Amino acid sequence: MEAPAAQFSTHQLTRVRKGETALGTGPVKRRVTQDDVARAANVSRSTVSLVINGRAEGQIPEETRRRVLEAVRELGYAPNVAARMLAQGSNRLIGVFTYQQRFPFETHDFLYPFLLGIERQAAVEDYNLLLFTRAPKGGRRSVFQDGVNVLGMADGAVLMGSLTDRDELRQLVAEERPFVYVGRRDVPGCAFDWVSSDYRSGARKAASYLLAHGHRSICFTGIYFTEEPYRDRLTGCMEAVAEVPGAALHIIPDHVLDDAEAMYRFITDRDATALVCTGSRILAPLIERLAPFGVAIPEDLSVVALSDEGGEFPLGLQPAHVRLNSVQVGAEAVRLLVERIEGRRKEPKSVLVPCALVPGNTVATINRSDHAWSS
Repeated sequence: MEAPAAQFSTHQLTRVRKGETALGTGPVKRRVTQDDVARAANVSRSTVSLVINGRAEGQIPEETRRRVLEAVRELGYAPNVAARMLAQGSNRLIGVFTYQQRFPFETHDFLYPFLLGIERQAAVEDYNLLLFTRAPKGGRRSVFQDGVNVLGMADGAVLMGSLTDRDELRQLVAEERPFVYVGRRDVPGCAFDWVSSDYRSGARKAASYLLAHGHRSICFTGIYFTEEPYRDRLTGCMEAVAEVPGAALHIIPDHVLDDAEAMYRFITDRDATALVCTGSRILAPLIERLAPFGVAIPEDLSVVALSDEGGEFPLGLQPAHVRLNSVQVGAEAVRLLVERIEGRRKEPKSVLVPCALVPGNTVATINRSDHAWSS
């Protein structure tokens, strides 16, 4: 496989190694190629390819392999990654895009654990990540910028964020662009891959936990950021309550949450003994608003959060909550995406990642005959 010997003089070989043309006189302002390495090592291009790609063992003499590697070092040859990926039909790039105004770089961001899982699984799958962080000033983030789908730079993309543009999802599906959404999103007449925490099952566990401790009048509240997660949590609580005779679930209207006294009256008028909130970050200020009315947690009111995104609670208070496995959600999103990119699956698929209930110390066992709100 070696080229005929003595094709170049010592002077010509030196000029190649200095980055000059073999026959010309001026410096070459271009990338060093495998052809350059082959000329410098006095071997064929196919020999260079075998050595560089680690396939020389058993095919290329050791002395020849060393000569090729020496030429690689002296010439400063670096593989053309883009060309190699193009030849393979893949960039091995996974795009990550969020509809939130800011990309989740900060560790306290609710979306950050998803990004962590995405990064870990991308490494397992041997893919690089391409983060689409550009945010137009004063405008919504969009995958279509100046009429161009920026996700086209990657083989596929993981999308996330509560400010979902469903019209864009429809367009991505129509373009048959591989993508996976982090979170369940309902887009009528449009099917695509998504991965979500099992909010419904987690909420059902939380409500069942309260019911098992004797609570029969439970209030439900939360901010309606995104329809599907809110509805899944509410459905899970309603399912659990429906299984217990005499139990009731009361949904606190959003406008009541802005008035501390109105919220207190809503709870006491219904003789509620427990409060379920969609997230711990929302629960913390609600507890603070009830404190001036002498509401003790959990003696007067047991509380449970349906997610664990943080919040500042009074000293010693560890709220019962549903623990999400957001890192696993991110990892599953990448796994699904790679299946689609590599053609191992064509039909849309959805994955629900289980949640766990953490008891905390904010739920008390109640005897209804001993509990009554003062008027």
